Amino acid sequence: MNSRVLRPSIDEIGVIIPANNEERLLPRSLAAVERSLDDIDPAIRVHVVVVLDTCADGSSEIARTWKNHLGQSSFDVTVIDFDGENVGRARAKGCDVFLNGVAGTDLARAWIATTDADSRVPVHWLRTQLREHDLGADAWAGRVAVTDWPLHRLTGAAAWQRAYDAEVHPVHGASLGVVAEHYVAVGGFPPLRSGEDRALCAALLKHGANVHYNSSALVVTSARRHARAPEGFATALTRFEVPSHEVEDREINSQRA
Repeated sequence: MNSRVLRPSIDEIGVIIPANNEERLLPRSLAAVERSLDDIDPAIRVHVVVVLDTCADGSSEIARTWKNHLGQSSFDVTVIDFDGENVGRARAKGCDVFLNGVAGTDLARAWIATTDADSRVPVHWLRTQLREHDLGADAWAGRVAVTDWPLHRLTGAAAWQRAYDAEVHPVHGASLGVVAEHYVAVGGFPPLRSGEDRALCAALLKHGANVHYNSSALVVTSARRHARAPEGFATALTRFEVPSHEVEDREINSQRA
């Protein structure tokens, strides 16, 4: 007989997606989230909050068209306009909208998951988080993968991957999950323009939360150069770039050898 006692199930899930001028990548991000939502127990009530943070492109139309496309589905979708230019505040705003929507419910049975508008979650993304919660995790931190390396940056891709693989506990807002009760207890996402994900995770650990670090549900994120958040993921990737003239010199030397 298995003596392990599973945690209570989750009744409510809030998926928070901040977007800042993401018209090119947002459609794929939303489609991936939709597939992940289809993969969980239909008895769980789902709330998706898309936070359009100072968007001046077509992101608003894309998000609202997606909401209308879902129509009378079992997913509750909220699209809000937010003038913050701050990813920490945008994530916090989305979480607040979700928490207000489930006010009066048991926050120990509510789960907050965050991703990014330039990222694609795998089908089993939410199911994996809920499984780990059932096994005792209060929070979940997933890894990311980059698959769209431009040709001029391929020389830095291997170096980045080696450095990333060596990280023991990476934390990304593109793939985070936490019990709402613990999220509220630590004050939520701080209003930081970058690093809000790591700051939240640090607060959760200090609070005594059990954080599970996971590599089985990789979220595909962008290798773009233009960073939305200073010192964010895009900035980290550029540190592994090899200048184009060095790449050309290496190719010439390789041909001569």
